[in-house]
Parts: sequence; C-alpha cells; structure tokens
Amino acid sequence: MTNQSAAKLIISLQKNQEGAFEALYKQFWPVVCTIARRKTRNAEDARDAAQEVFIKVLEKADTVRNPMAFNTWIYHQTQNACSKYRRQYHCLLDAEIPETNADYLPENHLETEALLSLADQLPEQNREAITLRYIEGFTPNQICRRTRRKVQDIHKLIETSVAMMKMLYVNEWEGVA
Repeated sequence: MTNQSAAKLIISLQKNQEGAFEALYKQFWPVVCTIARRKTRNAEDARDAAQEVFIKVLEKADTVRNPMAFNTWIYHQTQNACSKYRRQYHCLLDAEIPETNADYLPENHLETEALLSLADQLPEQNREAITLRYIEGFTPNQICRRTRRKVQDIHKLIETSVAMMKMLYVNEWEGVA
C-alpha cells in the first residue's frame, strides 16, 4: 500500500468516517500478520499480536501526527506488540522440558486412569499442568497460552508435578508390597 493511500485511510479514520477502520483493516491485516508471524514464529501468537495492533490503531489513530508515515507507525506498533507478547508470555521458544519424556502419552485407558489417579492427588495448578502436558498432549507453549503463565513457570510446574507423581507412585507401590 502506498503512503498516500494509507494516509487517506488514517485521515478518514481520524475523522470517524464510516467504513474507514474496515478499509484500513482489510489493507493492513495481511501485512501486519506477515510481520508478526516473522517476529513470533507462530501463527497463533502472530494473530494475537496482530489483534493487539488493530486495537491500538482504533485507540490511537488520532495520535498519528503524520498520516504519510502511517506505514512506519503501524510497522512499529506491530514490532512493539510482538515484543510485548514475547516479554509477557515468554512463548517464543519451543524448549522442551529437561529430564522428562516430553513425547510420552499414555498408551491405553488403564495407563491413563493410573496417571489420572496420581494426578488427582496433586495441587490444582500442578494437576492442570501435568494433565494438559501428558494426558492432553499439549506442548509447553500451548499450556503457556492457555493458562497465561510464563513458560518457565510451566516448565517448573511440570517438573515439580512429575517429581511429585513419582513420589506418590513409589509411596503407593511400597504400600502394596
């Protein structure tokens, strides 16, 4: 999109003309999503960041002093939204959990029931993390987005939960023997 056509759209938006936001959105959504996708390396995160950008456009359109520089302004808003998203949720990297078998999923119903029985004895936040990871098969980043916790907190919760479940298992096994 040329600077002139972008300037016309932002001026229309600043004047609250009907359809201005929709036209701006239609023109810039693909560009903003492409930039966000490149920055976040994740389609879902990119869509979230792009939505934040367009909320910012609605809230701050009247603060754009130079409509001819709107392309630059929205580019910076996109970069800022992606940076904020990474800082806030730390979900950029797909680091695996240390010293656990992250690919493990229960093979049968009995195994799932045994794991759920152990998980039921955990505190709520631990139970949620371990269930999402090993029963539902979520990645740490998916859990991070779902629970709105930092990824390092998710890793620690899962690590702690696995250790707690191992202790529960050993205690139950010793009780049987």
